[in-house]
Amino acid sequence: MNFQLTLLAVLACLAGPLPAQSGSSILSYSGSLTAADPTFNRAASVSSLSDLGSAVAYESLTFQTGFAGEYQILADYRGAGGLPDGFLFLYSAFDAAQPLTGLLAGDDDYSIGGASEFLGSFLADQSSFGPAVSGGRLLLAANTTYTVVVSGWGNGDLGSFNVNVAAVPEPGTVAAGVAAVALGATHWLRRRRVSA
Repeated sequence: MNFQLTLLAVLACLAGPLPAQSGSSILSYSGSLTAADPTFNRAASVSSLSDLGSAVAYESLTFQTGFAGEYQILADYRGAGGLPDGFLFLYSAFDAAQPLTGLLAGDDDYSIGGASEFLGSFLADQSSFGPAVSGGRLLLAANTTYTVVVSGWGNGDLGSFNVNVAAVPEPGTVAAGVAAVALGATHWLRRRRVSA
């Protein structure tokens, strides 16, 4: 009996820790804002444009969701040559000439220093805004294309960045994975006992 419990514990460790706040990455991108990039007047809120970021360089990236639920987006500017002061936006559709249209969420980088984020543990801070930010979570629709826009906070802010978009697994999916590992271990133990 102790052998079975030990084996189940070992198999659980091999399966890895339960993903509480991160899931499979659906977009991972490394880039750099340069003077050659297009510029736009970034949003300061869902209803106003920035007067300090009236011609900020930007890059836009698209991704598609698989299911309706919680997602996390992180734009990291830390490291050598990193964007000195970045801003992250999420759009249902992005048009640089109309930066308030289709704007779902925005986040400055001051809450964790050197990164903008739509992560569950940081959404309650004062730097995240927009209708997609609900109750401390970024909730997106199923099978939908979204656009992530990384920009400088002010005109002339240039430098490198990394963007990662990940689906947050539903608790039922995590529980099903743990149950599958336990079931497989039990089946393996029974087969081992029968053959012995």
